[in-house]
Amino acid sequence: MAALLVGFMLYTCAGCGGTDPLPPARDPGLLIKLRWIKSYPSQSRSDVDVGLYWALSFLGAKLPADAAVLSWDGALVTLDLNAAAVAQATTPARRKLLQVLKSSDEYRMMGGIDIGRFVFLSLCSSYQYYALTGVSPSYAEFRAAHTFSSRQVAIVESAVAHGNRLIEVAKAGDFNAVAFGAYRKTLESKVDFKGLQDHSRAEALYLSFAEPTASRLASKWNIPRERVEQVLAGRNLRTHRHSEALDDDILGDELYDRNDVDSLAPYAAIRGPSDMREASSYEPRLLQ
Repeated sequence: MAALLVGFMLYTCAGCGGTDPLPPARDPGLLIKLRWIKSYPSQSRSDVDVGLYWALSFLGAKLPADAAVLSWDGALVTLDLNAAAVAQATTPARRKLLQVLKSSDEYRMMGGIDIGRFVFLSLCSSYQYYALTGVSPSYAEFRAAHTFSSRQVAIVESAVAHGNRLIEVAKAGDFNAVAFGAYRKTLESKVDFKGLQDHSRAEALYLSFAEPTASRLASKWNIPRERVEQVLAGRNLRTHRHSEALDDDILGDELYDRNDVDSLAPYAAIRGPSDMREASSYEPRLLQ
């Protein structure tokens, strides 16, 4: 999904914990209930916490180490974006997104929005991503807002792009503005930046949503798996295998396309982008 590169890139789940009390919210408009439907059999609540913290970090939240950002009640987790310390300038966009999600059929019928859909519609959806992070929505606008050095930095053997690249470096008023990326790992945050693979917990949240198994759909729709499989077979929907290189083969090899199955849900679902990582033929505009 191109936006990631611009910025920096009712079943009760077995093993769910009890209730964690949440302090009174300073802004109820920045609270939302998220439903945990396991991405894979061994996924734990701790995995979800780490994944959500990383997703929120990608979206610009500071996530102070002592903040009560998440509060669990069985398979529901309440997210407090105010406690997550989002940038003040992006608060209206975040409030609008939560309002749209809480007004959906899924939220009203199921008591919360799928965690995967939340991440999918924020982190993986270009228009929401730009608004939630304050990133310029176009390259031209981004360049117009910054002054760049005449010298470029060469990147060879890039881990995120094929071939070598030249990187333009923006001029900054002080050293900290330039060195932010290098020193971010020292901040006191709920995200442990020394956990080199922890970001994959966030990826599992949206990958398993975008490419669900029949078991995940059964849990999500609160319908027996056998019935779900009958419905899917009746539509002649074929499964596919996810890339073992991308997810360590944890998501399985009988996956469906979210675009094919959302219309079969017992509620009207908010449609996400047609592609979660690459340029999409469809991108929702939820904040207009």
